Amino acid sequence: MARIDGYERLVRFYGSAFGELPNRDEFSQAVREALTEDDVRILFLIPPRGIKIERLERRAARAGISQEQLHATIGRLRPEGFLASYVRPEPARPAWARRLHLPSLRGPTGPIVSRQSVLVLTEIQSRKPEDDAMRRAAVHWMNAMIEDAGRSVPNKTPYKRVLAVEETLAPGAGRQRIQIGESVPDRSAALTLDTLSEMLKKEDIIAVADCYCRSTKRAIGEGCNHPLRTCFYFGEIALLQLSSGRAERLDYDEAMQILRTCEDAGLVHTVDNNGDRLGVMCNCCPCSCPVIRSWRLGGTNVLAPSRFIAAHDRTTCTHCDACIEICPMDAIEPGASGLAIDSARCIGCGLCASHCPSGSMRMVPREAAPPMASDEPAMTRRIAAEVVWGLLKGRVSAMLGRGDGQRS
Repeated sequence: MARIDGYERLVRFYGSAFGELPNRDEFSQAVREALTEDDVRILFLIPPRGIKIERLERRAARAGISQEQLHATIGRLRPEGFLASYVRPEPARPAWARRLHLPSLRGPTGPIVSRQSVLVLTEIQSRKPEDDAMRRAAVHWMNAMIEDAGRSVPNKTPYKRVLAVEETLAPGAGRQRIQIGESVPDRSAALTLDTLSEMLKKEDIIAVADCYCRSTKRAIGEGCNHPLRTCFYFGEIALLQLSSGRAERLDYDEAMQILRTCEDAGLVHTVDNNGDRLGVMCNCCPCSCPVIRSWRLGGTNVLAPSRFIAAHDRTTCTHCDACIEICPMDAIEPGASGLAIDSARCIGCGLCASHCPSGSMRMVPREAAPPMASDEPAMTRRIAAEVVWGLLKGRVSAMLGRGDGQRS
């Protein structure tokens, strides 16, 4: 069997999460231009869940790589998105696990180095001001993902969910602006997992970066005019993004100001599809974002709607069409007896209610709340299992198809 070189192994690693890279040849050539053979060797000294820096130094020494070369490589590859180095905090664990000194399932803690997935690599490459072969390959891969809108990814569980505009969750709320730090009174069936301001208050580390979907579209000349600095990261993921130098740390008030701007611009808040703390929050537009495109195309494996749905009071409606214009899903249409809301298309984002000057549009709880995972690890395990199973089925089907062709 022919020996696979390090570059080919790395390209296969990047293709492992989402299937075969659609621009594989371009991506492979870009990796060869961006990385030396020693760079690739160092990347594969790093296990998937990361490694403590002192252990990596020992591994590198055994491979004949000096500490000076190792740290120079880390410093050079980190802002390019190939790896990250940051301090991973100790996660909360049950007392019995601490007493038994059991390791964290999330990997080592303290100062660590981690190898990045193709998604994180692409995020950071798309935000680079320099135009080189690696950035172009990453942007072309991301654009293929945007255009595909999740159709080729074989998971069934959505990995993102919608958060409704918070001010619309109060009974009778129309277009009333709640000030930053002010609570929304008497939320109708709203929980903390629905309420953005309450979720943000739990986060110690908040970072923001350019939206890599809109950055991708701008890089290929198909950009829209929506705000760009709208991708939020929290906790460990924020540390990872900050380590690249492509993200900016924010305090609570600064984050809320940006989110208000997103709402005014008609962007949809989407977060990880679990009831745990925040990890990544996007503010999506139908122009550039695959999660919105997926739902518009009828997909259910990328985005879950919020626990609320739009409702309309015909008696107070002034027929200004503000809700029709702002709806990212084209779920609202004028009808003979008033507005018609397509409940199958409505994602419960609340933009129609927050932009309604008469207060005729409001958000009400759905009859059945969309399912969500209890926490991020549970969501990740389920989606990973679905993806692996789907990819295996696809490969078996392809093999059987080739076999049928050979027998005919």
